[in-house]
Amino acid sequence: MTRRETLWRRGVAAIAASGLLALAGIAPVRAASLDPAQMSAEAIKALQQRLTDAGCYKGAIDGTPSGSLDAAINACPDQRPLLRIETGMHTAQIHRIGVDAACRLLATSSDDKTVRLWSLPDGKLKRVVRLPIGLGDAGKVSATALSPDGRWLAAEGWDGATQKR
Repeated sequence: MTRRETLWRRGVAAIAASGLLALAGIAPVRAASLDPAQMSAEAIKALQQRLTDAGCYKGAIDGTPSGSLDAAINACPDQRPLLRIETGMHTAQIHRIGVDAACRLLATSSDDKTVRLWSLPDGKLKRVVRLPIGLGDAGKVSATALSPDGRWLAAEGWDGATQKR
C-alpha cells in the first residue's frame, strides 16, 4: 500500500469515526412535520408529486389526504423546497481540503452546505456536490477526503435527521 493510499484510508477512517460517513450524501431531514390537514388541495397535489418523484409515495396524485400519503411523509425526506443560490465559490468557512494523488483534483468542504471539486493547477470549479440540507446546521459539511485516484469522495457533516454530527 502506498503512502497516499494509507493517508486516504486514515482520512476516511477518521470521518467514519466521527459518526457519519457519506459517500453519497448526508441523511436527510424527515418530512414528518408536514400536516396535509392544514394544506390546500393544490399543495397536497404538489406534495404527492414530489413524494412520488422521490420514490416514497405510490398512491393517486389527486390532492386529497390519505393513509398512504401520511406513511410517505413519515418515511421520506423533507419535501419542502429550500432556496439555494450558486455563487461559483464557497460563501462560508472552508473546514477541510482533500487532494488526489496526482494533484489534479481538489475537494473543499464548507459550512455553506456544499462540497466543491476544483481542477488543479488552474483552480477552475469542476463540480458542486449539494447534499440534503435543512435549517440551521443541517447539511453543513465539516470534512472531506478524496481517494488517491480521485474517483471517490467522502464527506462528513451535520445529519439533518438528528441534528448531530
